Amino acid sequence: SRLAISRGPIIYCIEGADHPGVNIFDIVLPADTKLTPHFKSSLLGGVVALKGTVLLQNLSNWQGKLYRPYRKEKKTKTKLLEITAIPYYTWANRGSGKMSVWARRNDY
Repeated sequence: SRLAISRGPIIYCIEGADHPGVNIFDIVLPADTKLTPHFKSSLLGGVVALKGTVLLQNLSNWQGKLYRPYRKEKKTKTKLLEITAIPYYTWANRGSGKMSVWARRNDY
């Protein structure tokens, strides 16, 4: 399942510009993720961004396929990653790149 990040009426997104070298679609938000607000003065005159620690789960073994045969294999490796989420309305103001409003949810 997937979830979106919101703070009050504002929907947030995760943008590649804040996470160079990271495939933002490999980000997983654990249910207990704590995101803290931080003022980011360099973006559109100043906005409140959210920062926190999430999981990065490499899914390259899926090779871009939507489905694959089930087989027992080792769990996908995960590591911790510090992220910055920005208000959705501010994305694409620092160049082109990937963006996601939705992140995979981790309930285990």
